[in-house]
Amino acid sequence: MDCRVTLEGDMLDGAKESLSPVSAAFSKIRKAFRAFWNKNGLLTLSLLSVVTGCLLGFLLRTLELSELSLPEGQG
Repeated sequence: MDCRVTLEGDMLDGAKESLSPVSAAFSKIRKAFRAFWNKNGLLTLSLLSVVTGCLLGFLLRTLELSELSLPEGQG
């Protein structure tokens, strides 16, 4: 029974070693993303809101929801 446990343990260690480069790369990407977000998070959100507003403006413009009506005597 001990032999079986060590074989299964060896197989699990081999699987962990094969996943190690993937998890290491993911860890590096995550750290880089967190560093970027800590440095530029507010700027990124601001740019995202501007781009979203522009897209909404142009997309809603095609619907022609209503026309601007000016009061009498102003146009």
